[in-house]
Amino acid sequence: MNPDKTIAIIDLGSARLKLLVAKRDEFGNISFKRYKSETGLAGSLDANGEFLGSAINEIVRCARELLAHAISEGCGEVVAIATEVFRVAHNTPKIFAMLAPLIGVPTVLSSKEEGALFYRSFTDIHHVSDCVAIDVGGGSVQIAWGVLPDQVVSLPIGTYALEKKFQEAGVVPGPDGYRQIKKYIFDM
Repeated sequence: MNPDKTIAIIDLGSARLKLLVAKRDEFGNISFKRYKSETGLAGSLDANGEFLGSAINEIVRCARELLAHAISEGCGEVVAIATEVFRVAHNTPKIFAMLAPLIGVPTVLSSKEEGALFYRSFTDIHHVSDCVAIDVGGGSVQIAWGVLPDQVVSLPIGTYALEKKFQEAGVVPGPDGYRQIKKYIFDM
């Protein structure tokens, strides 16, 4: 990051869209601001694996809102990334075409890239080097013990993904329902 530069990263995730604004001052200090918009996108895919019209409108609305924050913070550069729900949705290219004029075409991270990035960020922030980092998202969970592809496991058991799967199956929340979910996870 260059001195006196402000950049924005927009993370299009399965549960929410998030914005991280990083600003470096003239002394080299970096400050961060975070914004988010809850979307619950993982629960917004229809039977064909496509985002519903209302979800598409919400994605665009949230992207505009986060872009406005980035502009108000003086961002000269916006980078957009997308994760699990955009890896699986069949109409992702259509949505990205709608987002392109606002935030550019997002880069879809593979599950391995997502896990490695989380691990690298976690270990840098917490000043540790030998650990297991677990990123629980809305669409998937990444378990990482390093940044190499064989050091990351991704499971399709994010919070929204599990909720949708078990609600559609008629599982009622409570001790019995939680036992069914636990069994499903351990049987993977």
